[in-house]
Amino acid sequence: MNNLDSLYVLVVDDNSHMRAIVVAILRGAGIGIVKEASDGADAMELMRAGAPDIVIVDLNMFPIDGLEFTKMTRTAVDSQFPFVPIIMMTVSIRRGPRRGLGR
Repeated sequence: MNNLDSLYVLVVDDNSHMRAIVVAILRGAGIGIVKEASDGADAMELMRAGAPDIVIVDLNMFPIDGLEFTKMTRTAVDSQFPFVPIIMMTVSIRRGPRRGLGR
């Protein structure tokens, strides 16, 4: 038993493949409870059912993006979780040379 067994992490991403990757990494690291939501509305429902310790949310989602989800979580009058840690993630795929990486 490790210190992560009782940790509850909520993963919010509209891309099922990215969600699966993040969930696999978290479970592999020994996180005890990992739940998934495909959008901000589903995430809010899961949060009302039980407070997560950490939320990992994708920046680029539709119809509610990660910034709007974070804003709702932090400032909504009925929000029960204004201080839950939120980690924002995104995937950016660009063609062409990389800049700023010393290449």
